[in-house]
Amino acid sequence: MSTGSIYTRVDGRDDLLRAAQERFNERMAVEHLALTDPQRWAGLPLAQLLPSLVKETAAMLERNGAVLGAFLQRGAIDPAVASAGKASYQDLYDRFTALLLTRGDEIRHPDPVRAAGSCFVTVYAVLARALALDVAAEAAEGSNLGTLVEDVAKMSLAFLLSPS
Repeated sequence: MSTGSIYTRVDGRDDLLRAAQERFNERMAVEHLALTDPQRWAGLPLAQLLPSLVKETAAMLERNGAVLGAFLQRGAIDPAVASAGKASYQDLYDRFTALLLTRGDEIRHPDPVRAAGSCFVTVYAVLARALALDVAAEAAEGSNLGTLVEDVAKMSLAFLLSPS
């Protein structure tokens, strides 16, 4: 396909970027849905669900890291890209926390909704940093993703199970 034929479909580079992001976000929404499908995790207690969910979230972010990172970095200077990225993040936040809350009877934190949300925000922030999604790759040097995933899952589980 020639450059000219691409630009007959969009008004410029910004529109092309936004169209690419829209397609990427649609693909991510499908991954979010598959990742957090309650049937996939049926029967697992919270102590097994959360570590597996964190591991699978890390794998999804790592698989899509190059493109996701580019959009995250572009979002710092492009409000439209940032807005679309935030919508995708919110989708994953909503699905991840809803899945955790299906184990609400096991969560001992006094505010399960807040605790589940805090777990997601922490997990995502740690993974994003370790995968250098929103920073230069040098900032994440020295991270052992496998160990980090295991540790953040254990910390999150301890937080959810803490009664105070």
